[in-house]
Amino acid sequence: MMATKKAVAKKKKPVAKKKVVPAVAVVVAPVEVAPKPRKRTYTKKRLTALLDQMLTQFAEQMSVKPLSYSAGDGLKMMQMRENAEPERPTEVKVGWVEEPRP
Repeated sequence: MMATKKAVAKKKKPVAKKKVVPAVAVVVAPVEVAPKPRKRTYTKKRLTALLDQMLTQFAEQMSVKPLSYSAGDGLKMMQMRENAEPERPTEVKVGWVEEPRP
């Protein structure tokens, strides 16, 4: 009698026993860890100086064919430069106040 494919598939295969390996403790000398590099923070003065420098490079490269900055990058730099400046009042109202006479 010949076994069918289903019967062959249903046969359980013997499961191999896993070998148990004893755990070994390894002592490792402490490794010196280099300190994390500090993130560079920019003050408004430094940021505006950097943006001014980048904008002058952008203006110089406009006349050269292969641009390293795109037009969108230039617009973003101009917006960042505009936002970095302190806000100035758009309108100032002045009024005259007199103290009442006794």
